[in-house]
Amino acid sequence: MRLFATIFTLFALIVAVVFADDSISSRYIIVFEKGFKTPSKVVSTVESKLKDLGFSIVYRYNTVLNGFAVTPTNLATFADTYKTQEDVLAKFAEINDADYPFFVEKDQEAKINQ
Repeated sequence: MRLFATIFTLFALIVAVVFADDSISSRYIIVFEKGFKTPSKVVSTVESKLKDLGFSIVYRYNTVLNGFAVTPTNLATFADTYKTQEDVLAKFAEINDADYPFFVEKDQEAKINQ
């Protein structure tokens, strides 16, 4: 029992450290509108174009949603290249596929007020 408590505490600390950084402010969620009807070739092409724009895939959604979370590979370059939220969204719009479009949302922390 004591081992379980120690492991649980260690896990909680690791999660707190991993999610303590401020990277969520520059993370975006991309979800394909047609879900899993979107051909894998289209998904791969969008992924490649995102990498060309300087983004890294940090999470793939492939259970309920078809898409991924992306974050800039280099935050300094990102800040120099994209001055506003509209600049970022405009770049995403340039690579969006007409037949299999995707939605883009800025990743945000969700809170429940009681």
